[in-house]
Amino acid sequence: MQVLIIKENYYIHLYLKFGNIILIFNINSNQSELLLKSCTLFYQWIQRLKHLKHFGLQLVSQQIKYDQIYLFEGISSLINLKSVYINLADTQLGDEGVIRLGEELQKCVHLSNLKLEVYNNKITQIGALELGNYLSKCRNLTSLYLDITSNRINQGQLELVRGISLCPKLHDFFLMIYGTCFDCEYNLKKPLCKSKSLVKFCLIQDF
Repeated sequence: MQVLIIKENYYIHLYLKFGNIILIFNINSNQSELLLKSCTLFYQWIQRLKHLKHFGLQLVSQQIKYDQIYLFEGISSLINLKSVYINLADTQLGDEGVIRLGEELQKCVHLSNLKLEVYNNKITQIGALELGNYLSKCRNLTSLYLDITSNRINQGQLELVRGISLCPKLHDFFLMIYGTCFDCEYNLKKPLCKSKSLVKFCLIQDF
């Protein structure tokens, strides 16, 4: 196991054990320069770990400029990834950030289990649509947990689910999507009826 601890008002933990990696950032928002350097080092470091099968990233409530950091680009270099957990809640991810994340995830050809939390991130219909398109290309995805609540995606709800419904092996789908539509409600179950593999679908649309 490798553990890196930086003291004072912030800490970064890197855990590496039994082929699993969990990266946890807990950095105050006024330490953006440190965050930028840490993400760059992480991007360089993770490309050496091509044997990893399980990966987790938690970076919550940070004010991040995603156009300035290489945070997701290293994920697709982990060619053996099967399970991924990413929590980027309340980090100003926006459409650009979620699209970049989707681009990398669809390159993980062995990915079967994905838990993605991107709530409260100023994602619009554009980002939701593109995320659905990229997830549809995850050909071996069998289990998906997606929390995209508190984003103003409106009709993007339907486009997101339509894209995900095209995952050919998706078996379990848990979707939290309340607080994302302020005009009308959409029947999100209808697109999933065409899926030949889906067995379990849990939808939390109201809170």
